[in-house]
Amino acid sequence: MRTIRDGFLFPFGHRASIETITRREIDGAPPLAALRQREEISVREFERTYASRELPFRRVQLTGQPRRIDSGAHTVYEIEATVSDAARTSTNCVLTALFVPLHEARNAGVLAGIAAAEYEGRRDVLELRDQRIVLADPPDERGGTDFTVESMTLGAKILDPGGVGALDPLFTVVMKSARVRLPAVEQLQGAAGGTRSRAARRPVPIRLTRRYVELGLDKADTKQVFAEIIEPIAGLSIPAERAGGLASPKFPDMDGVSRLMGPVSDVRNFAGADAPPIDPAALIGDTRLLGTIALKEIVDLSQASDLGFLTTEPDALFEKVVKEPAFVLRRPVITSVRTGSAIETRFVWKPKIMDALSGLLAQRDPPSDPPDPLRPPGRMQLIVRGKMTLAPEAAAAELVVEGRLTNFVLSLAGMVKVDFNEVRFVSRTGKKTEVTTSIAKIAFAGPLAFAEEIRKAIPIGGFGDAAISPQPDGVVVKYGLQLPAVGLGVLSLQNIAFNSSLSLPFVENPVGIRFALSERSNPFIVSVAPFGGTGFFALEMRTSGPDSLSVEAAIEFGGIITFNLLDIVKGGVYVLAGVYMVIRSGGSHAISAHLRIGGYVDVLGLISVSIELYLALTFDGSRLRGMARLTIGVKVLFFSKSFSFEVEKEIAHLGAIPGSRSPATPRRRVGDFRSLVDRPQWESYCRAFA
Repeated sequence: MRTIRDGFLFPFGHRASIETITRREIDGAPPLAALRQREEISVREFERTYASRELPFRRVQLTGQPRRIDSGAHTVYEIEATVSDAARTSTNCVLTALFVPLHEARNAGVLAGIAAAEYEGRRDVLELRDQRIVLADPPDERGGTDFTVESMTLGAKILDPGGVGALDPLFTVVMKSARVRLPAVEQLQGAAGGTRSRAARRPVPIRLTRRYVELGLDKADTKQVFAEIIEPIAGLSIPAERAGGLASPKFPDMDGVSRLMGPVSDVRNFAGADAPPIDPAALIGDTRLLGTIALKEIVDLSQASDLGFLTTEPDALFEKVVKEPAFVLRRPVITSVRTGSAIETRFVWKPKIMDALSGLLAQRDPPSDPPDPLRPPGRMQLIVRGKMTLAPEAAAAELVVEGRLTNFVLSLAGMVKVDFNEVRFVSRTGKKTEVTTSIAKIAFAGPLAFAEEIRKAIPIGGFGDAAISPQPDGVVVKYGLQLPAVGLGVLSLQNIAFNSSLSLPFVENPVGIRFALSERSNPFIVSVAPFGGTGFFALEMRTSGPDSLSVEAAIEFGGIITFNLLDIVKGGVYVLAGVYMVIRSGGSHAISAHLRIGGYVDVLGLISVSIELYLALTFDGSRLRGMARLTIGVKVLFFSKSFSFEVEKEIAHLGAIPGSRSPATPRRRVGDFRSLVDRPQWESYCRAFA
């Protein structure tokens, strides 16, 4: 007896039938009439098409005979097939399907039970073995929705009976998720880590967004988000040593995929034209500019970026952010471009800086200053961009990261303003770091106004010929130049060495800038009319910290008169006066003025006498201290002795008694009785009177 049951292959929907042959055979001794059954499946519909956005395939063609692999409530078959995506790309694979009879295929409740109990979680994984599949429409426009797919998890969607024919099944196949490779993520993780590890190349599970399923890729929505990342990828983090310390990008976990931009963060708020404004804290977290200034305090994310150009000129983005000053990218954009046999992943970010800034970063000069047409006020820009190239045979990705900060002012304590045209940092894999700076001007004001005349002699041209010294936590750029003599009225400065350095940190340390006219160990020469002397000046600034500004300077000048009487009597008299000053923004100040008057005489080298009077007055911000010291030295033949007598007086503020001193600063007496007579001499003297 033969019976035929019509039905469908679940969940793909191909028509099929099962022919059951039942026969009774007499066998054995004594003879037995055994009842035997055999089932054979016949495919009635070898090709089926689909139009739903919930399934990337547009056609599933069965190319082989079904093979029974399991039996139960419903028989399970494996069938060789060819699937075609929206780009008409064909892929060979093996489907797993259940046979569902016609009466069950029209029962929504029964179908839901079959999907939950027999298919989903047991038979629903379609192995595609790293085939290239288009996952979303439309494939004929710029941008890409095609990915290398390792596997796809399928499911069954129960349909409304009113929307299908009387003999059609109430189910269709949909894609629940897919494990794909995201080249941009693999590039960034591999390049940032410096290796091409297997962990960085693991497939990423994604699923189509509800908005895409309902509306498709809306041309009015320039963001073009179509998929969610089920297991969010750790946020993009380019190491600080590769981003130049200008801005080490640390972004939230990536949980979505855009057709134009690749992986994006905060997909639920990012998808759709009506997405809310971007939250700075969620986007950039604790990212810091120059290692110390919080970006979320200066970046304007109140409006959405115009990303329409990505549909027509995505390859031009890398240069567009530099060539067009008004163009901004409030969100980072990651795109992948195939160049020959290699894949190039690009990262670009150019946030909008707020129009009004306070604190360390300020607008350029006040409106009263004449504007500079080449660097208009309020045009501060931050650009971070990079290229990661991974060739098929390469063991590691080649990474080039560039950071630019242009048109900004570092203003500290209202005393020093450094106007930068640009600070540019370029890092290349296996090559020396490139750092270039361009300074427009340096201005001194307030207590440092006296240094403005000296500043005019400094050649402001940046650190173009500077020496770069890589450090474990940053880069130090040093520049030195010998300056010509400077005349300031009766004052003349000679042998001045201009030294400067710029410290760019990779970690959260303040940026440091130092300018110096000579050094304490190698001072310049100063002359005032017939008098001469030495001095130095050093200015150090940091963007934060208790001593963000430090100024140290000293100058000493005077006159020396010598005489020589027939080489029998030689001598001289000198008068030297000097000033030393140190100012720190943390409150540590000291100003000291001193006068040295002395002379010496020598007779035939047998007898010599010297005398010096040293007077000093020092104010350290809390106390005024005066000190006088008289030193006399005598040398007769081979015997020499010096005597020093010192007197100190202090005047403390806040009502302290004149002449009192802090226990932390005990009086130092030089030349008293103990310094002239040691203990054995004193004991010998006492025994003489015993």
